[in-house]
Amino acid sequence: MMEIIKLEESGYQSALYGLSLSFKEERISQKEWWTLERFDRMKHLAQKQALMDGGHNKFLESIVTWWSIKAPRGWWSEYDTYRLETKNSASTMHTLQRYELTEEDFEPGTDIIIINRFNALLRTETNDFKNKGRLDREALQRIKWNIPEGFLQTRQCRVSYKTLRNMILQRRTHRLVQWQQFLTFVIENVEHPELLPLLNKTE
Repeated sequence: MMEIIKLEESGYQSALYGLSLSFKEERISQKEWWTLERFDRMKHLAQKQALMDGGHNKFLESIVTWWSIKAPRGWWSEYDTYRLETKNSASTMHTLQRYELTEEDFEPGTDIIIINRFNALLRTETNDFKNKGRLDREALQRIKWNIPEGFLQTRQCRVSYKTLRNMILQRRTHRLVQWQQFLTFVIENVEHPELLPLLNKTE
């Protein structure tokens, strides 16, 4: 079952400052320029500019979010098509050799036959889990190359609002329900959902 935690978000004020520079004359000092009044004006402009692609909403790249996501490997292969700044993940090379897997380790719908076959491979390659941490290269590769797509893996990701916008526009009607789960969680938990597209509307 997919699990998502929002870890952190930052960059909103800096992004709006960068957006404002298109209107700034160089003879005006930065301290004089960046006032509370101008910040409020940029908030309204940002909502309009956020809808405009082709470089007009590049300020969204400066607003950054961090997430912890537990999702099936089949979903991760689609997620990896997007522009991501960093990505850290739970290891499969070091952890799968330690224990027999259960249905809770997989996305609901993963065939129990597939899980049992993978466990049989684990038992064979690890000598019934007696060789923890001491597997040779060939055994590790046989395990890794046969991990089912439904296996749940946790990753920590850093994603900008610009990338989140692209995800929403391209995946909000996707057939994989994990996309709707992820995007709904994003919209409900970011600090500035007004800068992102709606899930139930086409642009």
